Amino acid sequence: MAKDQEKKLAKESYIHHNKSDEEIAHKYKVSLRTAQRWIKEGNWKKLRDSKANGSEQRIERTQLVVDSMVEERLTILKAVAELQKQKEWDSPPTRDAQASLDAQIAQLRKQAASIDDAISKWNKRIENLNKEGKLTLSLYMEVMERIFEAMRLSNEPLYMQTLDFQENHLEDVASKLF
Repeated sequence: MAKDQEKKLAKESYIHHNKSDEEIAHKYKVSLRTAQRWIKEGNWKKLRDSKANGSEQRIERTQLVVDSMVEERLTILKAVAELQKQKEWDSPPTRDAQASLDAQIAQLRKQAASIDDAISKWNKRIENLNKEGKLTLSLYMEVMERIFEAMRLSNEPLYMQTLDFQENHLEDVASKLF
């Protein structure tokens, strides 16, 4: 029984806290081979990968890309402003200096426009990920029915204790999804 509890805790550590097989073995005082067997037989790696690549995580990673592009764009716009100030402060700039500054500003604006386009595309990707990650009420209800039916078959008294919860939970979800 104690080993079953350790295994459950090890699974939690591996999947939700990204602990390595070595860390699992050390923390739960089992051999490395035992930890590796638990991981393999329990399909823990697949579960951890699924959790790490969920819709929410993909959106967060995509948002980080957008954020870095926004920072790059702001840096470019500051450089443009500095070059424009330089044009105003030079008294009067030579034609070559003026042409050079204008070319630099045009190039920076072109880079900013390219980044704007990329940001737009990445934002569209985030929008699509949001849509992709949404559950329909019917799918959610189907999954919950399967879970509760499995509970009923496994432990009917527990199932009976959860009937009020089931009803309240589904009403709550229905009000949020629609």
